[in-house]
Amino acid sequence: MFAFAACLLLATAATPPSADEFYKNGLAKLRQRQFLAAIGNFTEAVSLKPDYADAYLQRAKAKELLAQQQGYTDNERYADLLQATRLGQAEALATISQGYDGGCVTGLEAEPQADEVFCLDISNTNLKTIPAQVSRYADVVRLDVSRNRLTDLNGIFEDNQAIVFLDAHENRISNLPANIKNLSFLRELNLRDNDLKTIPTEMAQLKNLQTLNLSGNPISVAERDRIRQMLPDCNVYFNSSETVAEVRRSPKFRSNRKTTDSQAHGKAPKRF
Repeated sequence: MFAFAACLLLATAATPPSADEFYKNGLAKLRQRQFLAAIGNFTEAVSLKPDYADAYLQRAKAKELLAQQQGYTDNERYADLLQATRLGQAEALATISQGYDGGCVTGLEAEPQADEVFCLDISNTNLKTIPAQVSRYADVVRLDVSRNRLTDLNGIFEDNQAIVFLDAHENRISNLPANIKNLSFLRELNLRDNDLKTIPTEMAQLKNLQTLNLSGNPISVAERDRIRQMLPDCNVYFNSSETVAEVRRSPKFRSNRKTTDSQAHGKAPKRF
């Protein structure tokens, strides 16, 4: 009997912690502001349970707090926020929607690693079509293609489904494809000063869309009424005199070739 009890005790002691136990330990370390230890625990949790949305969210928070504590800008947390969002964690999408404050890649010449690009700025580069390389960046949260010569946005909506902020103002866009509905996380869409006369009915499926700027487009009064009815929960703007909600981003946002985590300060972001 004693031998059996001893074996049972040893077996119990040898049982590794579960994903939930690692998660709880991570939360405790987070409350104690032991951010590295918290990140380690959340990493163990998702390694045991890859679909652990809450663990991805809390690891993102720990990474952000660690970056603030040590004085640098963290991009990597957006990978965790996106993974949590894709797993249905609503708070993760709400966190991203507060604004992007990480580093931004400008232009396409550098060809950075696709999984490191969360912001891509290819504005004011005389583009006539969306470059094929853009489809490589499936984790882009913010995409700026403004001030080009684009007549459509084809090439964006198949693989770039993580986009939350899309700025395409001052182009020559005359139509939007039906597969814009694929951007299920989209919160803010700036189409100011284009050639749109209507938008596809599929945009009604963009349940997260909060701001749509259509000012400066030749849209009739009747069509404006249809769009407002189609998007009752979205702030839609048709006149430049209207007050348009802007993307709230930290002054830490940098629009340079490739921002590293150690670069924490820079110019204020361009307005949405």
